[in-house]
Amino acid sequence: MARAFSTQVSANQVEVVFDEADQNIIPMLKSDHHLEALRHTCREWMGRKLEIRFAIAQNPAVAEAQREVSQALDFVQNDPKVRYALELFKGSIIKCEPLENEEQDGV
Repeated sequence: MARAFSTQVSANQVEVVFDEADQNIIPMLKSDHHLEALRHTCREWMGRKLEIRFAIAQNPAVAEAQREVSQALDFVQNDPKVRYALELFKGSIIKCEPLENEEQDGV
């Protein structure tokens, strides 16, 4: 359940949403043993019987992180200094990641 990125409660249902990368967790949670424990916990917390539904969707936080990485790579690849260095040394970009201390350009 800790891998779920969204949980919504309606009048008679709890919907637990997992990212596509974590969809393999759902069959385990649907097993009788785990599902009954989840139903019991929901009854205790909400004071009523709730059905439990599992869904799969793209986690917006993951999508945003992927977008940021893509933008950073585009920025680096289009930087004139980087392009000049790649041409000069016949190099290529193998990996692009933020600096540990988040230094700014020119610092």
